[in-house]
Amino acid sequence: MQPDWWSAAGPLAERFPREALTGAVDDWLHHRLDNEPEPLTQARPQYVAHHLARSLAAVALLPELPQRGRLLELGSGLYLMSFLAARLRNLEIEHVQYWGRERGQHRSRLTDARSGRTREIPFREFNAEEDAFPYADGRFDAILNCDTIEHMLCDPVRMLAQCHRVLRPGGVMVVTTPNLLRLDNVVRLLQGHTILDKYVRQSASARHPREYTPDELKQLLEWVGFDVLQAETLDVTRSTVPRSARRLAAAGLWLFDRARRFTGGRPGLRAGRGEQIVMLARRRPGPACQQAPDFLYEAPGLGDALIAALYAEGETPADPERKAA
Repeated sequence: MQPDWWSAAGPLAERFPREALTGAVDDWLHHRLDNEPEPLTQARPQYVAHHLARSLAAVALLPELPQRGRLLELGSGLYLMSFLAARLRNLEIEHVQYWGRERGQHRSRLTDARSGRTREIPFREFNAEEDAFPYADGRFDAILNCDTIEHMLCDPVRMLAQCHRVLRPGGVMVVTTPNLLRLDNVVRLLQGHTILDKYVRQSASARHPREYTPDELKQLLEWVGFDVLQAETLDVTRSTVPRSARRLAAAGLWLFDRARRFTGGRPGLRAGRGEQIVMLARRRPGPACQQAPDFLYEAPGLGDALIAALYAEGETPADPERKAA
């Protein structure tokens, strides 16, 4: 008999040994964070159903190393992917969180509801967009960079360049992020709805300031210094728009594709419309490129020059009394 969450994993579940996969998910379902809110505890099965397919798509791309390797997991969240990676791959995991708390070393304590045993998960808190990663060059064999890049406010290049630095040459990074071109977005726009996230007062980076198309993400990774080995888009959660609307939107894309001589669209408009982008990238030798690419940044460098021109004699917004003095 299959566990209740098995159907949520879909075909991805067949890529892993059944006993190991069911053990990892069951383990996560029965662990509790210290002072865990009761609504979260009750929602753990729904959390698995919503996130399992995406998590398995990422873990499936991690290398199977003969000797124990080192994995950096950015944005470990509630540790579902951590439990999966620890059980399904031979990797020692270094966890990173960013919740706007004090930077440095922290830990989460979890208790197994079945046995009462506790375990601790150490993690580092830092801002991946602003801070230098606190790791030596070439420390990691692999990186899980899952659903983080869409939260970067201004400088995804810096984050990716730091990933490049701490990966060993030839090491790999798995990147997942929501697909801006997903079919559900097409439907919502045709229905007159927004596809933008709501504001979050507690954190500017909690929402998605910038989502990517598959071509944009591939171009960005290659710009920084990675070779993209695999790229696909997947539907990993149940769609909330009517199936009939999705079919009509797909038919409209087909017609638009056929008429691209008049519309100016590129060929293959129906491809790459899955909900999630999943990419496997390998670190190229040499340093990362940290310059801002024109295809992603508005007039790179012009902003700094403009601000310098606006503030006479080097005056800055943080030093309003300088001119008067």
